[in-house]
Amino acid sequence: MLDIENIKEEWNKYLDARDTGIKHVWKPLLSKQLEEIKSLNKEDLNDYLLEICKLHFDVGLNIPVEHPNIWPQILELWKCKLDNPDEKIFLWLFKAKLYKDACLLCSGEPKELLESALTINPESKEAKKLLFIENLDLLDFAMHSLPCGLHLEVDTCKSAISECEQMLVKNPELKIYKTRFNIGFSHYKEMFFAWLEYQEKGIKLEFFDWYKPTET
Repeated sequence: MLDIENIKEEWNKYLDARDTGIKHVWKPLLSKQLEEIKSLNKEDLNDYLLEICKLHFDVGLNIPVEHPNIWPQILELWKCKLDNPDEKIFLWLFKAKLYKDACLLCSGEPKELLESALTINPESKEAKKLLFIENLDLLDFAMHSLPCGLHLEVDTCKSAISECEQMLVKNPELKIYKTRFNIGFSHYKEMFFAWLEYQEKGIKLEFFDWYKPTET
């Protein structure tokens, strides 16, 4: 019978060894885990894979789920789960959006995975947080080359701003979240509309000489 509690302990032994940087210390422990996976029957294998997904994507344990002896099996399991998905599958797919072949399991934009998670569980705090930050990242990308211009269409930026505003009305606690550059929604919103005004009025000053942000 699969010992779920033991999975985290065994992977922690590998990760501790991995931190030493000594290959002959950590490699046998990795091989042991791979052999364990190989020995499992179908039911136990599925339970095992779901557990390491939880540990990796939710807990933040750096289990090498992308290993070629592990990742294809995870993708196959997720593919089956998508026939009757739960919130977690969509969240994991979103977090794995840059992993090999993960995009083959879904169509459309990554944020649609979060919207699907919210359709299943409208109260999902994690899905709301990730969707809010995804919109911030979109705005950051759109404006990171100013004053040369926007990288995305004006309507795309307006849509992201509108979605953030609607989310903040219902969940004001989302205001605390920022991009990896430590910039929040208010700053992006203010700078975007300042840019539109700057363009509309044909102001001759350099944009950042004219625009003085009040929000960060």
